[in-house]
Amino acid sequence: MSPVSWSRAYFERIRPTFLECWAEELRALAVSHVHLPLTPAEARALSVTPPLWRERLVASDPEGLHSLAARLQKALEGVEQGVFVRLGSGSPKDSALFREQGGCARTPMMALKFLQTSPRTRAHLSRFLELGHPVHLFVRHWVRIPPWQEFRCFMRNRRLVGISQLAHRGDTPEYSLAPRAEELGRTLQDFFVGVARASHVGSAVFDVWCDTGAGDGAPARVWLLDANPWGPASDACLFDWSQPEGFDGSFRYLK
Repeated sequence: MSPVSWSRAYFERIRPTFLECWAEELRALAVSHVHLPLTPAEARALSVTPPLWRERLVASDPEGLHSLAARLQKALEGVEQGVFVRLGSGSPKDSALFREQGGCARTPMMALKFLQTSPRTRAHLSRFLELGHPVHLFVRHWVRIPPWQEFRCFMRNRRLVGISQLAHRGDTPEYSLAPRAEELGRTLQDFFVGVARASHVGSAVFDVWCDTGAGDGAPARVWLLDANPWGPASDACLFDWSQPEGFDGSFRYLK
């Protein structure tokens, strides 16, 4: 379903997966972040795109953009590596500028540009404003996550029923997980004991970062990155929503 066609009923069904709706216990398992609930003026201003060649805001830009830029500047203070910024409902990864910059914003203006050049972010903003839903930003310290360290985990009725490598569309993986597959599978299963206990929803599709150490022998560490609604609206990766019996608890990755 296209974001701009969300019905209110569908919106209420998926809303619990937005980061701002997570239980505190679940947030404790996620990558650390700064939470910026936007004022209505800031949310409306974010939906307005200033000329993208600018490197700073000017007096004629909406006051809401100025106040939001000031709050982003505060979040950036002392963060040399830059930040990753997103809405609670999703990241601006469909922005060409975001991809060009590797998702790393080192200035408030670049963070605003990422959000404003993302069709998904703009569609979400538009629908939130129509439905009267508050808009929330989340700012994380930027870190380069190798694609092979991201996994999609399927939780049904608080049971982990499948784990898939998230970057699954290539013919050959950049890094083979085979030598550590058994260890990684156990690590993710152990992590999800805590997720199932902390989660405010019984069924969801979670994206996680499992820092494998690129095979250097270091123990893997896991953090939550995102949550998505259970069902075909979320990519099943190496599973298949049309074959529910296939969610057998297995760990699937590119060989």
